[in-house]
Amino acid sequence: MEREEIYKLMARYRAGKCSPEEVLLLMAWLDRMQGRQSAGLPAEMQASIKQTILRNIHQAPAVRPLSWKRWAVAAALLPLIALAWWWKTDARRTAPVAWQTVRTGKEEVKKIVLPDGSQVWLNASTTFEYPAAFTANRTVRIKGHGYFDVAQNSQSPFLVEAADIRVKVLGTAFAITNVKGQPARIAVATGKVQVTEKEQVLGILQASQQLTVTPQMARMSFIDSASIRSWTNGELALHDTPLQQVLWELENYHGVTFETKVNIDACRLSVSFTPSMTLQNKLDIISRIIISPKIKFHTTDQQKYVVQ
Repeated sequence: MEREEIYKLMARYRAGKCSPEEVLLLMAWLDRMQGRQSAGLPAEMQASIKQTILRNIHQAPAVRPLSWKRWAVAAALLPLIALAWWWKTDARRTAPVAWQTVRTGKEEVKKIVLPDGSQVWLNASTTFEYPAAFTANRTVRIKGHGYFDVAQNSQSPFLVEAADIRVKVLGTAFAITNVKGQPARIAVATGKVQVTEKEQVLGILQASQQLTVTPQMARMSFIDSASIRSWTNGELALHDTPLQQVLWELENYHGVTFETKVNIDACRLSVSFTPSMTLQNKLDIISRIIISPKIKFHTTDQQKYVVQ
């Protein structure tokens, strides 16, 4: 029997047009499939359908017994009916989800609202993917730098995938950085998140905590909550921040690279950049703030800068 014919048989029963033989065929299938999840229906739903059929049979004229030949045909059709029913119901449950992709360019910050009302700010040079409609888990993907203000929903965790890093939240505000060549960073402004890498829990972060992840280690530190999202308004306010991280922020936003020829591991600074500042303005400020070692920025093409 072709799949289309099986669907027609199901439709005929729903419309009350099944012959007695067809009704018994459905009954035989339910008896065989009852309790099996492979049937494509939960056991309680199978029982409900069976009871409905029985009620209809009791209200209908007496059904004459099927001959052994017809029962043989019915038995032969059972696997096909089971397969078709499973295929139809399971395909409906696992229909592919359409994903949306948002990209930001150099020196561009973009805000988007997700299907659940969560808000996301994407920093420059970032790629973000999210489903057109959320299912049981609210899962999104990011490559770059984003700030999330997640809508509360205790029944549906919010998951951010950034390469091998996975951040799970129920409702909070946090930032995540996933840029090639840099450590992954997760910083929490409010609430709490759980961070895993390849299914291994790296830590649970609370407000004003940041986790920096490299191939060799995962390090927890404190961070000023206000600085976590300052860039979403076009500003960049950093408090007691390693110079290397400041340079990474400038790389991501302005689309440049820095080559460091001096040891800046111990250099930290607090600085605030406004939206009207050019990259050169920012570099001039850094040169004046950092006293030891005294550093200067040199460039020949405005794309690659040498720190020396």
